[in-house]
Amino acid sequence: MTNLSFLSLRNCLVDDSIFYHFQNFSSLIFLDLSHNNLKGSIPKYLKNLTSLQYLFLGYNSLTGTVPLELLPESLTTLDISFNNLSGVPPETPNLSLNYIGNFMDVNNTSDRARNMLHCLQENSSCAWNTFPSSFLAINCGGLNLTSGRIIFDEDVKPLGRAGFEINQDHHWVVMNAASTNLGHNDIVTTDYSAVDTPENQMYLTARTSTGSLRYFMVGLSNGNYTVVLYFAEIVMDDNSSPWAVVGRRIFDISIQSELRIQNFNIMDDAKEYKTPVTKAFNVTIMNAVLDIHLFWAGKGTCCIPVEGTYGPLLSAIRISPAHSPVESELGHCTRRRAGVIVGFAAIGIATVIILVSITFLWLERIEIARKIAQTTYQ
Repeated sequence: MTNLSFLSLRNCLVDDSIFYHFQNFSSLIFLDLSHNNLKGSIPKYLKNLTSLQYLFLGYNSLTGTVPLELLPESLTTLDISFNNLSGVPPETPNLSLNYIGNFMDVNNTSDRARNMLHCLQENSSCAWNTFPSSFLAINCGGLNLTSGRIIFDEDVKPLGRAGFEINQDHHWVVMNAASTNLGHNDIVTTDYSAVDTPENQMYLTARTSTGSLRYFMVGLSNGNYTVVLYFAEIVMDDNSSPWAVVGRRIFDISIQSELRIQNFNIMDDAKEYKTPVTKAFNVTIMNAVLDIHLFWAGKGTCCIPVEGTYGPLLSAIRISPAHSPVESELGHCTRRRAGVIVGFAAIGIATVIILVSITFLWLERIEIARKIAQTTYQ
């Protein structure tokens, strides 16, 4: 087995003893040990795996630092997210890196980004009053757009097989950890006319992942919220190949680390390709952070219409306080302002109608009185 070039033991409950078996796997190009029970430090022999390009160690309990001298020069992708690692992130120009959820020294970032990353550390106490917010909407994989007075934030930066992006203006983070060495584009688009309407523009783009796609909203005021997720299957098109109808995209949806929908298949609800589907969830925020996690658990098809077509796909997100109507409070208060304007306009119109009516009745009364006086005089 030491001649293997591709090895994935993702989500298999293996412990750190597995590390010692790979010292002689000199042909490894891809190694995925994420979502397991690995502990201890990253082994030093990794430097000797001179063919290794993709290494996934996320969602374990690894400790210590990740110095560059431990990593093979061939490495292009490194996922170490959600461990207990510290030190300076091993960033190099050619390395796609995801280190979210660790205790890394990120002093080279802005104060706001540093505070946001601190909030994502395990068991951290988030200073939510530093940047409080109550509502948010994101157009996953697409540009800024307005739909029904809701303003959806732009989310267009490619994340590669392992990466993250911090939106410091509106306090959210997106991260991707793929699970394949195939060419993977984590942003997909379509120009399909059925969803090409002003209300459905968000369905023309989507974020995808062949592993773990995760969004964090940092700085939300604590309380109860409604989270709405937008889906449309825009990749597995039945027009793309005669066998596409047998394709199955299956993934799990967790919010606040609680599994909300297991084995979710967009097509089960949509019934047709490129047909919008929404899912709404009630959520309680206790530590100023909202966590939305879409996870591929190894189910579904792998290769329809092309190899690597599987895992989570998400078109848009919106969050609003639970006590508000579905579309209220969003879009930077545009709907609230519109409501205030409409309210004042209605009051003004009603006032004018009342004044006109009073004036008309007063004039009518004068005219009747004049006629009565005229008749009496005659």
